Amino acid sequence: MRNEKPTVAARRSIPSLPLRRVLDVLCANVDENGRKPLVRLGLASGREVSGRVESVFTADVEATLLMTELGQCREPGKGMLYVRVASIESLFVEDVAHVVAPLSGGRVDPLDLVPVPGSAEFSRRIGDLVDKLHELFAARIEIEIGSLAIDAPHRRAVAAEVLDLIEQVFVDLAGDEEARETIEQLLDEIQVEDDEKAVRLEGGTLVIALPVDSGPEERMSAAELRRAVERVLAHPRPSEPAPLGG
Repeated sequence: MRNEKPTVAARRSIPSLPLRRVLDVLCANVDENGRKPLVRLGLASGREVSGRVESVFTADVEATLLMTELGQCREPGKGMLYVRVASIESLFVEDVAHVVAPLSGGRVDPLDLVPVPGSAEFSRRIGDLVDKLHELFAARIEIEIGSLAIDAPHRRAVAAEVLDLIEQVFVDLAGDEEARETIEQLLDEIQVEDDEKAVRLEGGTLVIALPVDSGPEERMSAAELRRAVERVLAHPRPSEPAPLGG
């Protein structure tokens, strides 16, 4: 089965907002790495400028957008850009995933805007991740979806997102010698479950639980997952799940 496309209904759920309101929302949000949204602006002069939004303020009665210019690898450069809001004719948000929820008033889940892997592709994704973990660690760590039903596209999208987080976190942990050795000694399986958000160790199984049918605010970021995994590995007590957040 091929990737299922984002739903038209999801896109239509994003309301049309005044430009100033969109800029205010963008400036008020950061991604999990603490970075403001990256945008590309088309100006009335015909020029295009790109950068990360910082703030919108009013100077001499005119609204102005303050941006950080881009340096190498899309990281902040040394300069700042001041753009008259009235001169902006088009706005392109490079990574809309972490701002679509506030822009839509919580009506759109970011996962509804990305292709959903089909069942066969999802199964291959699990196998590929098991193989990658085996390359990183001197142990074969299996991945089990557990009580997470993946027959519905949204549930499969959530599970796919968790697999991406697991890969990101464990690739990072493999670079830490102490963490790598602990993982090799303790883990033989990672299990994803549909339950209240938590991470816990049950024997040699790392259980990652999250409520699948809830909104994006109830899921976890890579930073949250890494902190929770590190807590569990540092104090491997099966009866004490590591809290998420903070």
